[in-house]
Amino acid sequence: MIDREETAGLACPDEAQWEAFLNGQLENAAVAVLDAHLRDCPACLAAVDRLSAHWTLGERVASDRPATVASGAAGDPRVAELLRRLPQRPPAGSGSGNGTAAIPTAIPRIPGIEELEPVASGGMGVVYRGRDVTLGRTVAVKVLRDAGLLSDSARARARRESHLCARIEHPNIVAVHAAGEVDGLPYLVMSWIAGPSLQKRLETDGPLPPRQAAGIARDLARGLERVHAYGVIHRDLKPDNILLSTKTEPPTPILIDFGLARTEDTSQQLTQTTTVLGTPGFMAPEQTGLDPSLGEVSAATDVHGLGAVLYAMLTGTPPYAAATATATMQCASRGELCEPALLDRRAPADLRTIVLKCLHTSPARRYRSAGELADDLERFLAGKPVIARPISQMEQLAKWARRRPVTATLAGLAAMMLVLAATGVAYHVMELTRANAEIRRSRDIADEAMALAGRSMERLTGASIKRMLLRGEPLDAGDQAYLQQVVEELERWPLGSDPLAGLRFRASGFRRVAELFYGVGDYEDALDCYRRELATLAAIEKRSPGDPEILRARLSGHYLLRHCLYHLRRPDEAIASSREAIALLEAAPEGFPRRERDLIDTRLHLGIFLHEQQQPEEGSRLIEAALAELAALRRRQPDNADLAVQEVHSLYNAQLSDYAAGRTEARREKIDRLVQVSSEALERFDEHQDEFTTSLSNGLTQQVNIARDEGRLDDAVAIAQQRRDLCHAAIEEEQSISRLHTELIDADLMLAMLFRQLGQPSAAAAPLDEAITIGEQLVAAQPAVFDYAMLLGRALYDRGTLHLVSGETEAAVSLLERQIGLLEPWREQQGRTNDLDPLVGSAKTIVNDIRKGGG
Repeated sequence: MIDREETAGLACPDEAQWEAFLNGQLENAAVAVLDAHLRDCPACLAAVDRLSAHWTLGERVASDRPATVASGAAGDPRVAELLRRLPQRPPAGSGSGNGTAAIPTAIPRIPGIEELEPVASGGMGVVYRGRDVTLGRTVAVKVLRDAGLLSDSARARARRESHLCARIEHPNIVAVHAAGEVDGLPYLVMSWIAGPSLQKRLETDGPLPPRQAAGIARDLARGLERVHAYGVIHRDLKPDNILLSTKTEPPTPILIDFGLARTEDTSQQLTQTTTVLGTPGFMAPEQTGLDPSLGEVSAATDVHGLGAVLYAMLTGTPPYAAATATATMQCASRGELCEPALLDRRAPADLRTIVLKCLHTSPARRYRSAGELADDLERFLAGKPVIARPISQMEQLAKWARRRPVTATLAGLAAMMLVLAATGVAYHVMELTRANAEIRRSRDIADEAMALAGRSMERLTGASIKRMLLRGEPLDAGDQAYLQQVVEELERWPLGSDPLAGLRFRASGFRRVAELFYGVGDYEDALDCYRRELATLAAIEKRSPGDPEILRARLSGHYLLRHCLYHLRRPDEAIASSREAIALLEAAPEGFPRRERDLIDTRLHLGIFLHEQQQPEEGSRLIEAALAELAALRRRQPDNADLAVQEVHSLYNAQLSDYAAGRTEARREKIDRLVQVSSEALERFDEHQDEFTTSLSNGLTQQVNIARDEGRLDDAVAIAQQRRDLCHAAIEEEQSISRLHTELIDADLMLAMLFRQLGQPSAAAAPLDEAITIGEQLVAAQPAVFDYAMLLGRALYDRGTLHLVSGETEAAVSLLERQIGLLEPWREQQGRTNDLDPLVGSAKTIVNDIRKGGG
């Protein structure tokens, strides 16, 4: 903290010295001295404001003004004396006059990344293009600047950016594959986006056609909807932070740079609420901090930011611009557009209305969510009426009055005299008109209110459920209480004048909540909601018999209910549900969609449940008959890919039932058939490559297990190697994480285990090392996925014990401790003690024995 006495009487620096201050060419302590001076010197504040008008505020703040002493920066003796008293630091590269720091010449060494070359530089870091040696793809690497000059807040922002981005998957949001530190420098490894920034596109070609601009904004709004579902706010939406990927036509807009993002959890904010972050020309009014009545930064801030980007696409200019940064922020706080006439001339009326709704000064008057904005842009593109409404004349008058308060007051006084003269007659006419309008609307007001409440609850519940699902964590007590309240509200939901519509709304609400419970593994509550849905659908069926949509919903409900019962180990109830579904299907008309396929699938599952209930005769008959019918249906429709998918799934489930019942030969026959069908389908159907690769991998896994159980280890190794090669070939065509990566890790683990059983531990090292490398990438990209952590934990354990067998105890301890640190936090979060305890407990025992010198 700089004492005010230390700067009292300090002579004002000249323009060159303030340039050095702004360019980050002073020590941090000297910067603090001059900052203190600015608080007491309006003339210097105005000078700095003038010099920095062409900078973005985000670049200045994000850089944390890393400092070196500039020659000649201490022209004033008092400033020079202060600088001489400050600790000196080695140079970190000079800044440029426009606020963009020069790219450092030293290329960092990032693990697993080769051929790095710098491509861009900003206030906070440098972006490189490189090649991921493991997956053989081009990536972008963002590296923060000189480690010695990074503040704790800059490091915290870097860590936060990596965690936020790694959790979000969306085609319009840049994907993060890995993060870490090298030589003290935080870095991010992201997907390489081939294409220019939106800002570059606007500078080169000028404003975009309205429909193209609306399409880009719609796609970005869908991405923001996903971002906001995680409770994340970007806070710096501008054309510079949007890349246009040329891999598609038209180019896909991709949002980047979450360096200023924050979560909605205010307890974890890294920036005090008084700190202004963002870019003045694109700032939302509440971001400026100039009008506290507008409230905190929220998701509505990003809605404004996207509206500002849409304004720039339509006009070629930012929505707010003035001579200085401070003046620009003042324009933003009042919602004063710099070129309103440009928008009027270049945008259709509906699109102009959408933009102005986004840019409304009050956050409450903007779109309620990015998803609602995307929906309205979709309506515009489809030629349908938009929900946004033009700003009323009263609102326009209010905005004018805020800009011209004195003129508005005088005009208001003059107008008041005229209004008072006509008030007597006008008042009675207005009241009579209003009463007549109320009478006309009274018949429909209850239904309108009910529809509005329904839409509000549907949107609120949908957003909350989506956030809980995407969070990847178990529900806490607050989540449970909220969802139970939703269920109770749905049960009491009034049906209004259209009971069928009310019942449909109730049923869809139960389905959404049930899917959330099922998605997080709460099968008991999911079962309750599915039963409520089925009861509601039965009530609809009584009021509107023969509706095929309701029949389809009932069959889907029974299907999901059976899955809950299966997880809860309640086969008797699953059998009853299956028989009810079969009765519904048999009573359905012949032309009912998927009738034959659904009958086959339901009879197959009924047979599996009967097997588990020790009723093998009926169970086996149903299973074999279902498989025979499915094979016959496939022969009649050989080009139906969905039937092939159903057959491989059915064969896999049937062989599991045979395994449980000890039917070895029947199981072997089904596994061989599974491999054959999957191989043929893989050659035939390009659109289901992942599906059939996975099913073929599953079939080969079962063949490996059979060969191993029969003592044919050489055959098992050959099949396991075939499975591993299959996964490698499939992943070469993938540019993003998919379930095939988990299949490859599992194939590596299986092959390594077989090599060890054959007494060839050295051959097991390579597949285990590959499994660890891919597992690390999966966990870094999606840390909230338990299965990824579990796979990596298994790979670390197997490789650690392999080191131990080879006498490499230090390497063994290092990997086993990594495994413990990775999996230990999941024990309470997921309640997966049955999965984790053996693996973590064994690793702890080995490490403790080695530490004690006992192993």
